[in-house]
Amino acid sequence: MTRTVGPLSIDLDRLDRQILHALVVDGRAPFSRVAEVLGVSEQTAARRFRRLRDIGAINVIGVGTDLQTMRNWMVRLKCRLGMATAVADALAARPDVSWVNLMAGGTEVMCVVRIPVDDAGEDALLDRLPRTREVLDLSAQVMLYKFWSEDRADWDDFPDPLTAEQTTALRPRFTVPADATTLRADDRPLLAALVADGRATATVIASQIGWSPARVTRRIDELRASRLLRLETEILPEIVGLRGRAMIWLTIRAGAVDKAGHALADIPEVGFAAAISGPQNMICSVLCRDLESIYHLVTSGPISTLPGLEAVEVQPSGRRFKQEQTRVVGERLRRL
Repeated sequence: MTRTVGPLSIDLDRLDRQILHALVVDGRAPFSRVAEVLGVSEQTAARRFRRLRDIGAINVIGVGTDLQTMRNWMVRLKCRLGMATAVADALAARPDVSWVNLMAGGTEVMCVVRIPVDDAGEDALLDRLPRTREVLDLSAQVMLYKFWSEDRADWDDFPDPLTAEQTTALRPRFTVPADATTLRADDRPLLAALVADGRATATVIASQIGWSPARVTRRIDELRASRLLRLETEILPEIVGLRGRAMIWLTIRAGAVDKAGHALADIPEVGFAAAISGPQNMICSVLCRDLESIYHLVTSGPISTLPGLEAVEVQPSGRRFKQEQTRVVGERLRRL
């Protein structure tokens, strides 16, 4: 089966799509486990992954998630007509900026800016944004809390989806207790190695940072169990038939925010959900088959029945310039 995405044409079969799904469930799942769950050889699973990675269809990175040391700002920039692309390019080049998207309509850019908590708040944020006449207005809302699903991956509305049993078999298993650790200064080289390659083996990472492989494995498990490290599996949604992308801002009654946020995170089409500052107190990203599917998700689907829902703003996403830490060039993922 061939999916054509702009200049990118990739032959994907059912096994390719299921390998993508498996690595969304756990980006560090060993090929031996992926192969066992999918009923293929370990060599086949590894070979398929390498092909998908080499053609720019998938990338796995590790991302630190400690809100005690970093603040994530959701930033929207309104630009002069015809100038949003240049602004988005400039933002995507910054290592402290991620998820750079040109929104539908072509005059607004949205991105996430990460700032250390000991920096000077909004002043530090403004220092990171383009100082140009081409930006007419901007708004920024800080992420207060990220909601996690206990039952699924970040998003799992795949064609040829894995079964519930397969997904359960792929979920990471940690032998350390949750919330048993905090980020330490000596974690920095480990996190840097995982940003470069989230699937690097413990042996490879150990040789890079001077630890033993056992220490690398143990520390990765500790950080993941405490949700201080997550594995971000970046793919091109279009190659699995998901062409409807949008950011949704929600206004939820204050007393219902926590319950609504957890319900939102459990929706299969939702890849990210968080409570934020400002008049709209929650945000999520969605991936669907098309814009009509987004319409039904919001008007008659599970978003419409969220507790305390008062208002919704849907902003379809256009061209992507950068995902977590991966540039999107010619509809291919290019590792930094």
